Amino acid sequence: MVEKEEDLRKTVVRYYDEKAEGEAAKTTQAPCCPDSEELGQLQTVQTVISFGCGLPVLSSDLRRGEVVLDLGSGTGPDVMAAAREVGPEGLVIGLDMSGRLMKRAYSSMHSLGLSNTAFIVAAMENIPVRDAALDVVISNCVINLSPDKARVFEEIRRTLKPEGRASISDVVTDSDLPTQVKENAEAWCACIGGTLKTGDYLRLIREAGFANVEMVSKDIFDDHAWGTDVKAFALTLNAHGIKRK
Repeated sequence: MVEKEEDLRKTVVRYYDEKAEGEAAKTTQAPCCPDSEELGQLQTVQTVISFGCGLPVLSSDLRRGEVVLDLGSGTGPDVMAAAREVGPEGLVIGLDMSGRLMKRAYSSMHSLGLSNTAFIVAAMENIPVRDAALDVVISNCVINLSPDKARVFEEIRRTLKPEGRASISDVVTDSDLPTQVKENAEAWCACIGGTLKTGDYLRLIREAGFANVEMVSKDIFDDHAWGTDVKAFALTLNAHGIKRK
């Protein structure tokens, strides 16, 4: 492990806090995030910064009145998009470890008049939501940052209703990264150091209790991840068919 888990979380929070500061944060994306015209269309206010690598809101088939949790919501671009889909009778909750990003997200939602949103500062390994409370969980290029991905997937399963579903975009690789990359804190923050191989990522989701895991898309993200010969991909998947433990 790069650092002790708690130290790694603090490093990640500090990294993204810095991304949220100053004028540069208003117009740039994190190194883990390729430019996307579609993502840009979601950024209708200056305080919304996209750190994503996919469009889980579009693949999640959100419905009016649903309760949605966005894991690692950052400044809220996916919360904003989801809130418009579920309507005023629904609710979208953004969860992030960074209080500064949450502050920007809250400001953005207030400016847009989206009152069907709420925000929680917490770690995704311990989601402060009761069992079987959510219709949908979405996440966009964030779970790779966790040092305990199995725990994250178990928490997603725990908080979803029996008929609930998850839509996740994240970075995966085609082979194992060298140890020096896995132990590089900067590589972790840039959504590379903590990535898993595609098969391992899907296996963890199934082991967490999802009977049906379907790949929606898998596009090249980096031909030479962190200067290596390992290929990284932006993966979007849907998971449902929850098996209670």
